[in-house]
Amino acid sequence: MRVLVTGAAGFVGRRVVASLRDDDIGTVTTDKHGEVDLRGDLATPGFCESLPSVDAVVHCAAVQY
Repeated sequence: MRVLVTGAAGFVGRRVVASLRDDDIGTVTTDKHGEVDLRGDLATPGFCESLPSVDAVVHCAAVQY
């Protein structure tokens, strides 16, 4: 199984990624900033089209003001 975690460098996303990896679940991480596999903005259609095929998505990305 392979899971895409959006917002993986954020407060919630980091913990989700750690939990998935502790359970030996393959992860692909994405965020606009931080140490992730794929850095980009989900509001950019080209970036979204470039995301790999996965079995599930955990969406932790959010707009911060």
